Amino acid sequence: MIKSSYSLVLALALAACSKDQPKDAPKTETPKPQTADTTGSGSGDKTVAPGPKSTVGTYELDPSHSSVNFKIKHFDVSYTFGRFNKVTGSFTIDADPAKSKIAIEIDPSSVYTADKKRDDHLKSPDFFNVAQYPKATFTSTEIKAVGADYQVTGDLEIHGTKKSVSTTFQFVGSGPHPMVPGQQLIGFIGELAIKRTEFGMTNMVGAAGDDVQLTISIEGAKK
Repeated sequence: MIKSSYSLVLALALAACSKDQPKDAPKTETPKPQTADTTGSGSGDKTVAPGPKSTVGTYELDPSHSSVNFKIKHFDVSYTFGRFNKVTGSFTIDADPAKSKIAIEIDPSSVYTADKKRDDHLKSPDFFNVAQYPKATFTSTEIKAVGADYQVTGDLEIHGTKKSVSTTFQFVGSGPHPMVPGQQLIGFIGELAIKRTEFGMTNMVGAAGDDVQLTISIEGAKK
């Protein structure tokens, strides 16, 4: 009698469990990671131009929203920051990244560090020598798409010396201009480390560091 009662209780318990766990409950699968598709094609192919298809085209740099900033050590104890107030140029985004290009021109006489005496010294033959070298340029020689960004190799010319450098221009954003109907905007930012002595600017190394960190921020308006 006791054995039969035990069997009955066990049967009821199993029946209750089966009600809580439906036989046909859907299985939960861990979602597979997806490659971000920034091309608008749905293919996730990273060899095509970043951003939506509408961004393909040629852009003029907006001087008011593009800048080249720099950071350099002072007496190896602190950093001094500056920028160039006049930056112009253009860039082309092609569906084939290898056909894309960028050209930036900087006016060294527009250097600004919030100290006029220092700015005048930087323009002198001791540093940029703006009378002899009135412009600095960056012109791309090779461009590859890396996700939503661009890996750019190009010729950087400062103080009359040209060198090949590479940097990643990170895609910041794109969209219609809120105040100019029909105009498309796009922006990128890149960082680059150089040694000023390699560009012939060898004066006062120690007081002003040799290593210079450049930050290039560009915003372009589609032509």
